[in-house]
Amino acid sequence: MSKAHQSEEQAENQLAGLRQKAAKLEALSTEQKRLEETLEDSQEVLRKILESVAASLPASDFSKLLNKANQKQKGPNHRPTQK
Repeated sequence: MSKAHQSEEQAENQLAGLRQKAAKLEALSTEQKRLEETLEDSQEVLRKILESVAASLPASDFSKLLNKANQKQKGPNHRPTQK
């Protein structure tokens, strides 16, 4: 096998590898867009739920509810800042 033929074969193999990587990146990009849309939909549903809860609770109860939710989200080791 000549050096030119080997070089051509290497180039073809590299090109095939690059095409596979490009296809994987395309699939990942599509999946990321789908996940972002799903997240946005979930956030919208949560926002609507919170709005309906807020409308049905007195302001002081809603404030307590939000504070509890925020504490759970921050985790058990979170310490509130001093004001």
